[in-house]
Amino acid sequence: MSSKALLTLLPLAVRTLASPTLQSRQTCGHHLLCCGSVQPANVDPTATLLGLLGIAVTPGTTPVGINCTPVSVIGGISWCVSTYVSLP
Repeated sequence: MSSKALLTLLPLAVRTLASPTLQSRQTCGHHLLCCGSVQPANVDPTATLLGLLGIAVTPGTTPVGINCTPVSVIGGISWCVSTYVSLP
């Protein structure tokens, strides 16, 4: 392997190893969000909001994230003071 390729891949490997990881029970997909709260779809005010938007969720106990933003990793540290939600 050329030294140029090694110097290109080394920071990526260090960043991958230094990044925080979630336990397997916390994430199962590729898109990670930080949500203010997570509630079942059939509980108010979530049920009312979904109804107004015309969104049908089956089963009604499906968790729905409220006030979610994508998780961004800056400098190898991810900050989420609420609830992590993983999307497939």
